[in-house]
Amino acid sequence: MAKKSRHSLWNIKDIIILQFSFFLIREFVRWGHDTFITGDGFVNLLFPVIGQLLFLAVVFFWLFFLYQVPPPYLGLTLEKLKSGSILGLKLGIPLVLLVIFLINFPMAARESPQAFSPVYFISNAETLATSFLYLALLGGILFLPALGTELYFRGIITGYFHRKWGSISAAFFSSIFFALFWGAVHPGWFIFHFILGLALYYLYVSRESLWPGVIYLTFIQAGLTLYAVGWDYLNI
Repeated sequence: MAKKSRHSLWNIKDIIILQFSFFLIREFVRWGHDTFITGDGFVNLLFPVIGQLLFLAVVFFWLFFLYQVPPPYLGLTLEKLKSGSILGLKLGIPLVLLVIFLINFPMAARESPQAFSPVYFISNAETLATSFLYLALLGGILFLPALGTELYFRGIITGYFHRKWGSISAAFFSSIFFALFWGAVHPGWFIFHFILGLALYYLYVSRESLWPGVIYLTFIQAGLTLYAVGWDYLNI
């Protein structure tokens, strides 16, 4: 495949190829999970990360080697890493605290707590402190998958729609694509990911960098993995 210029990087054919690659990797990882992993626990929950890392490798090769997109084109510089990380932390930490409160503390008033079995349940100050250690661990594990997600949706998908139809359409359609990709057909999950997609789009275009969105998404994924995966209706 011939390399394209910086201002005409990808088309719908490229997106279809990458999307097919993702679904192929996901099904392969799902088969490996069903074949080799039994029981509950962090290994069971984090096994899909393998698929996300494989997809990151595909996107990374496609973007930076096949098409030779310079990292500064996507704002992936050390200078913007510092400011982007600070912004991502400012936005991510309050969200994680809100998730902790909503998921854990109201549970005492629920009549049927059997419907909820979180990976890590907070019952006192000690477990609250320990939960942040788990959160830091998950953040380190989920950073690269978040980078792959942002490279694909903001770097590629947003760039495609922005070039075709402008900024407003890019914000809307890239967020719809993001929600379909992660939220599937579950209405609440779809709306959550659509709003999240809009927020990540704003971070990307306002700071001209993927770093704020990567840090922010890392915190979101870590918080949801640690606290919210116990809800049966999420079907995670």
